[in-house]
Amino acid sequence: MNCIVNLDSVTKTYRIGDIAVEALRGVSLRINQGEFVAIMGASGSGKSTLMNIIGCLDTPSSGQYTLLSREVGAMNRRDLARIRNRCIGFVFQNFNLIRRTTALENVELPVYYQRNRKKEHARERARMALEKVGLADRVHHVPNQLSGGQQQRVAIARALVNEPPLLLADEPTGALDSVTSIEIMALFQQLNRQGKTVILVTHEQDIAQYAGRLIRMLDGVVVADERIISPRVAEAAGAEAPIQTTGEN
Repeated sequence: MNCIVNLDSVTKTYRIGDIAVEALRGVSLRINQGEFVAIMGASGSGKSTLMNIIGCLDTPSSGQYTLLSREVGAMNRRDLARIRNRCIGFVFQNFNLIRRTTALENVELPVYYQRNRKKEHARERARMALEKVGLADRVHHVPNQLSGGQQQRVAIARALVNEPPLLLADEPTGALDSVTSIEIMALFQQLNRQGKTVILVTHEQDIAQYAGRLIRMLDGVVVADERIISPRVAEAAGAEAPIQTTGEN
């Protein structure tokens, strides 16, 4: 099985004045293509720092991080931006949509940051991404015309539009009610079944149980890494979005 994420003895130290704060202390981790991984931990455990490094938003202080067989620590800022845009789709708790633009315009935005892509196809690809998350009839709605769950679906479509192999979701259900949260987790499960690698940060045990693997962080180290033998299946009414089969697996 192909390795997507490989961390070897990764540390991250921040300096606050004369004080050194060790956010990560020798984390080694391997995540393979097609896994659905949940990362849990209390505030200050290092889970957000770990997600930032996996997402190429930050770099290790020491150790080695390889993403899709490329050494991230050796990259400059331009290379980091390029690999983020090509290889990673980000989903955040608060959606991060541009308020005065339509769902379609929000989703097509990442295409314009990709070099060597035909921009005339951006709108078509954005429409396809919105169809995948069940919002084909909402393409011209602006965010304040959409429910919280629909806004998160737009955010997921935006993460999918460049067809990245890896999805990173940071507390994606944190701003949603329980029923909508189950629907969003159903969507992530569908994407994972189609071959997307999904890494989810959450503080909610119930949400983590929808993944196939659970990593627990404490004081900057991995204290548990376990397979979830029978992941919870999201079966809420309306949860099954009409995602098209891509042939990925």
